[in-house]
Amino acid sequence: MAHTKTAARKLATQAEWALLEVSFPPLLKDITPGRLKQKITRARKLQDKYRDLARQQRGEARGKRQAKSTRAAAGNANTVIKQEIFTEARERFEAQQAKLEAKAAKELARKEAAAEKKAAKAAKQAGKATKVAKKVTRTKTGAATKRASTKAKTTARKAVSKASRGARKAAVFTRTSSAKHQGHVGSRGRRRQARRDSR
Repeated sequence: MAHTKTAARKLATQAEWALLEVSFPPLLKDITPGRLKQKITRARKLQDKYRDLARQQRGEARGKRQAKSTRAAAGNANTVIKQEIFTEARERFEAQQAKLEAKAAKELARKEAAAEKKAAKAAKQAGKATKVAKKVTRTKTGAATKRASTKAKTTARKAVSKASRGARKAAVFTRTSSAKHQGHVGSRGRRRQARRDSR
């Protein structure tokens, strides 16, 4: 059966009570992880101290051990209780320590999960950016190719037009000269007929 604060206070010295008092709620939850380790160590030492003392007193009471003082111990009931009190205090400290460690582990896991999620999101965004960049590059390349093709066609047409310009002029000149020649021949015939008619 667990011992109460009142029972612990009655049997503990002032220094021991300073340790035992903070092992009970609500003071227990305010102890930092580093301080908890120190208090666990101290509680274990006091637990071992009173366990060994209880054995000594039991032996003295049975006459199997030599008394360390002028008078042999008549019993060890209070010493056994003190051992149990410090054992319970150590267990409370250790339970609180386990609780804090579990909380810290949970928080660490949450942070790691958040970091992994953030990294995955960044990788996904980087992948999208790469796809967009490739698409823009293909679009620009296609547009540049189309412009180059159009320019080449235009240049070719200009070259053909320039090359055939002389032939077109010659053809026009030939057509014009032929028309003038035919007109001249036709006028001469009409003049001759007019002279014959006037006779």
